Amino acid sequence: MDLYIRQNNINTVCHNSSSSQTSRGISVTVVAPHTVIRENSVSNIQQMGSSSTSGLDYSGSTADISKNIIQKVYNRHTGTYGAYGINITGSSDEYIYNNAIVDIKNNMTGGAAFNTTLGVHGIRFAGGSGSLIYHNTVNLSGTLFGSPSSSILTSALRLKQQHSSCFIRNNIFSNNLTGGSSQIAHVSMYLPSGGNSSNDLLINNNAYYSGSSSAFQGIAQVGVIAGTGFYTANNFDPNQTISGK
Repeated sequence: MDLYIRQNNINTVCHNSSSSQTSRGISVTVVAPHTVIRENSVSNIQQMGSSSTSGLDYSGSTADISKNIIQKVYNRHTGTYGAYGINITGSSDEYIYNNAIVDIKNNMTGGAAFNTTLGVHGIRFAGGSGSLIYHNTVNLSGTLFGSPSSSILTSALRLKQQHSSCFIRNNIFSNNLTGGSSQIAHVSMYLPSGGNSSNDLLINNNAYYSGSSSAFQGIAQVGVIAGTGFYTANNFDPNQTISGK
């Protein structure tokens, strides 16, 4: 039996305790033949507990996640835990398109969050092969909550290494977040280290925006070692192209 979650208005889901329980707008773990999560509005998801939070959390395969609006997802725990707009941990064939994600933040006080779990990520994609990420808009801006601390990573899009035959096209990834004292990267896109052509990952025709401070605001971060793998617009040649699929 297929699963459909459509045209819901979900707002003000708040966990005000410091325990490890979490707040999520939509959370789905399924083995359905096909899942559709479409045309939902998710807003004001707030977390005080010692765990990550997300507007939309999906674990499964063969899913259509589209036309959702996700905004104001805040993790306020002072220990610094993750905040995600859309979090995908499925196995294969997730189609993520035409979603809008804005205003995702966490509390930077605890620091030690230069990683893909405890940071802020608009789309946190840990899905599987054969997936598509098309025509999404992610806009992160403002200053992280709390007191500036070291080791802070945020991204509009976060990818993991085990992708195969995944296509990422025609998206807008904007990250103008600020916050942190040292070892900081606020980037449009995070890529894992060690990727190569065998991953068959096609990233094409996306628009990337970042803040003006080239010391810590950039287009891409590769890997989780602060001070390495950081790229600004000046590292890319717009005249250099390769044929895509």
